Amino acid sequence: MKPHRFVAMIAGLFIILLIESVLAQSFVMQTRVEDKTRIGLRFMRPNFSGESGLSTFSGAYDLQVNIPVSSRLNLVGSVPFNTASGDDFDGESSIGNLYLGIQTRSATADKGSSFSLGVFVPTASDKEFLPLVVGLITNFYEFQRSVPNVLTVYTNFAYHNRRDNGPMFGLEIGPQFSIPTENGGDPELFAHYGVSGGFQFTNVALFAELLGMAIITEAVDGFGDRFSHSIDFGVQLTGYSVRPGIFYMIPLDEDLSEDLDGALGVKVDFMLP
Repeated sequence: MKPHRFVAMIAGLFIILLIESVLAQSFVMQTRVEDKTRIGLRFMRPNFSGESGLSTFSGAYDLQVNIPVSSRLNLVGSVPFNTASGDDFDGESSIGNLYLGIQTRSATADKGSSFSLGVFVPTASDKEFLPLVVGLITNFYEFQRSVPNVLTVYTNFAYHNRRDNGPMFGLEIGPQFSIPTENGGDPELFAHYGVSGGFQFTNVALFAELLGMAIITEAVDGFGDRFSHSIDFGVQLTGYSVRPGIFYMIPLDEDLSEDLDGALGVKVDFMLP
């Protein structure tokens, strides 16, 4: 068994053991909305199998903002950016598909549900191939951030339950509708789903996320080909206005893991007064 497979099994068991318990933070899943403005920056650097020659700062970047606009509603936006460079090839960079949406906020901070509705606008370039590959392989769970010439209507239902100095739990699920804007392609329906679990210490959260993507309408060779899964685990500082975190994502599907050993992620959330 490959080492990363063993780690993935342990992290998955970690989630299952805590599923009856209680998520405040997130790495890839949607972050729980709060009544304060949050600005987040995330970087994921892929570790390809074999020698890829990628530079240290090649990968998938995301700038995210979450702004309260009423007592129960937040405005959400994100700017994806993919870049790839190395010693043996010219560097390429590209903005991904910009996201704009709304997200409801639960009445209580520690327990509740939220609903999101938004659109990924087709702003990704179809001229830069390497950024597209890096963006898709690094974070296939959010492939809609990178695919060019596609408008995606995104929905998400999320639930979280946490305790101070105790276990925490979260889940999310939702369909997303992809509409080609060029080349006469057919619209397709997908669904994403995720579950997270961990432990909230005084000012540090240790947790993992199990992520899945399902192809609903597109034709595939077999039923198993409709699903793609990955798992991530890490730690994030909490309780402060600046909240750095570090995590590692591992693909669980054989097709993807043949090319990608995993992706190292770094994120920082800034909570404004």
